[in-house]
Amino acid sequence: MTDTSIDDLEARYLAARDPETAMRTAEELLAARRSELGATHPDTVMTAVAAATWRFHAGDVAAAVQELRALIPTAAAVLGDDDLGTLGARHIVASYPDGTDPSPAQRLAGWLELYADEQRVLGAEHPTTLAARNQVAVLRRELGDRIGARDESAAVVEAQRRVLGESHPDTLTGRFTAAMCLGEASDGAAALAEIKALIPLLAATFGHDHQNTLAARQTSALWSAEDGGDPLDRLSEWEVLVDDLTRALGERHPLTVAADQTRAEQRARWEPDGADGLLAGVVETKRALGQALRADGPNSEAALRCRYDLTQRFLRGLRFDAARPHAESLVRDSAAALGEDHELTSAARRLLSEMP
Repeated sequence: MTDTSIDDLEARYLAARDPETAMRTAEELLAARRSELGATHPDTVMTAVAAATWRFHAGDVAAAVQELRALIPTAAAVLGDDDLGTLGARHIVASYPDGTDPSPAQRLAGWLELYADEQRVLGAEHPTTLAARNQVAVLRRELGDRIGARDESAAVVEAQRRVLGESHPDTLTGRFTAAMCLGEASDGAAALAEIKALIPLLAATFGHDHQNTLAARQTSALWSAEDGGDPLDRLSEWEVLVDDLTRALGERHPLTVAADQTRAEQRARWEPDGADGLLAGVVETKRALGQALRADGPNSEAALRCRYDLTQRFLRGLRFDAARPHAESLVRDSAAALGEDHELTSAARRLLSEMP
């Protein structure tokens, strides 16, 4: 077992996308090396870092971060500050701060140091370096440096698109950060359009119930409210979003708590004027749409038919400010997914023509 190379293990199991097997094999190798070489031998420390890293990739995040946090001083002393294992461990631990809750300024200082080290060792456009730079942009935004965050995040996305491609998860995450920074610094309309375009891409890459997708939906709902629109459409969106956040992240998650507070504010401002029945029907249809999106995808006929039903509800309820944008986007998306001559595309066009 001690003749096995960590690099060989990593290449083998990365190709197989089997981090659990990699973790177990690395742990077996670690036990052998501790017995034969001692706990502080470079090969032993390297294997310990690798085992904890594979534990992280296998999904046991809390235990892996705890192991890596304890290993970093030894790894730095034995392997060196510039060792790839040491840098990787620092990057993971920085991404998951412990219960001491360091201030944003302290976290920014830590990420700036890590970004400088990764840039020096890995290069300015290595994916890990770019991920660190994205964290710098996030924290600059959190500290109120809106212009600096906007420019930093825009530079990150430009490099990610070039190095990783448009559909890479890091690129999509970087685009969301950049849109948030852009919206808060200068161009809210362009940022909102970008976030709306990102939501289906995030859902396809991370999943509909992933925190990134839900955060984008929440931001879109918040910023859309600033543009006016139909209050019934807005309130129904928050009703469904809070349900999804509670199911996926739990009722105490910060995103859920914030969304629930906004929903309460929307409810307090809601003037039903006899439209409570319509609101209930719209919420029901939006929930059905969410199920269709999760099961079949945004371009599926099932999802498009739910969108047709939603538009029809708005139209029958004489909520033309809500019905028109839904109909316009439905015509466009149905034509692209099903064809110009499909009966659903034609039906959506008829709905649009019925609006004053």
